[in-house]
Amino acid sequence: MNNIKYIIILFVCVGLWSCNSKENGTSPFNEFIQNVQNSPVEKRNDLVQNYLSKIIKTPIIEDNKTVHFIAYLRADSLFIRGDLQNGWATSHKMAVVNCGTMNFFYKSYTIQDNSQIEYQFVLNGETVLDSLNRNIETNFEFGDRNIFQMPKFVKSPYLDLRQEVKKGSIVSRVLKSKTELFLDRKIYIYLPPNYNKENSYPVMLVNDGYVKLYTTPFKNVLDNLIGESLIEPIITVFIPAMEREKEYCDQNIDFANYLVNEIIPFIKADYSTYNKPENWGIMGASGGGMISIATGLLYPEYIANIASQSGTIYENWCNDKVLFSTYLTKKEKHPLRSVYIDVGTFDLEFPQANSSLLQEVRMFNRRLDSLSIPYKYFEYNDGHRDSNWNQTIDDILIQFFGK
Repeated sequence: MNNIKYIIILFVCVGLWSCNSKENGTSPFNEFIQNVQNSPVEKRNDLVQNYLSKIIKTPIIEDNKTVHFIAYLRADSLFIRGDLQNGWATSHKMAVVNCGTMNFFYKSYTIQDNSQIEYQFVLNGETVLDSLNRNIETNFEFGDRNIFQMPKFVKSPYLDLRQEVKKGSIVSRVLKSKTELFLDRKIYIYLPPNYNKENSYPVMLVNDGYVKLYTTPFKNVLDNLIGESLIEPIITVFIPAMEREKEYCDQNIDFANYLVNEIIPFIKADYSTYNKPENWGIMGASGGGMISIATGLLYPEYIANIASQSGTIYENWCNDKVLFSTYLTKKEKHPLRSVYIDVGTFDLEFPQANSSLLQEVRMFNRRLDSLSIPYKYFEYNDGHRDSNWNQTIDDILIQFFGK
């Protein structure tokens, strides 16, 4: 009877995610594991099933800092991979408790209390989702992943659709390339509410534009910020990548030239825009951040605001010497007005090179310092994906176009 009372108290504590530890300092989750391990194998299934029935959601979070990943499967072994496993570079084997025909798997980590984390399980060499976590994000590049937030994570208030806010409109245009280097592409143009050709508007260019427009709440952020008068009404041009790696890295100088000499004149010809570089911005994430920086360094006389979210910037990256040397020849006459850079503390890692994107971005920032190029820099407790980059769209737009 005493054992039954003990287990019920434990379930209530774990289900609420908050419970005072025993005097010996053992957490409720670890007490549960010890209890199962100390029980006969034939009784463990009932203990685990009862435990799972009391769980509100997974992963289980204790003390705002400890996270426990769990799974109950007919399998001999299970691995976990994601942001916490060296930025998706490796997989960690989960501990296992034999429960007869089923096994209870678990893995625990201590992380920052405002983190946002993605992960997958690896079963028999194939990635599978955590069936106990209904929070799933579709990644345009890597497929579905589970996601969760630690208790002190704060979601941007501008991501959700607001019915009461006036909405901008989206038009699409096909731009036929004048050069054989790049394919024709359909670009998407956001026109702010009450767009009037008699007025002039700032312009933001967004790389990976199709993805940003149709798989993220970018438009909601624009509508909400304009609706609250936090930014000027702006035109936003969503530019899709057709051959992403080639355009954003291998031929980034040519692609930057294409943006400036084909896309910008195309927009100016049909829409009412400001002409000064301080009224133009460019942004992107990952490779899109890299090409944004490249374009700004090469053409500050056209675009004076550049933003890179987890930009894939490495030592001796994609023609970087040409980019910086070009900017230094123009800096005095055409200084960049605003530079935004961020990266995740759980961003991509490269064990074979003994490096990480976090380290590389920090090195890049030191290079900016050495050249006296001012910038704003942020590190967030998250990884390499849209759900994190969405969080800072508002910060970038306000930094560039805030009233």
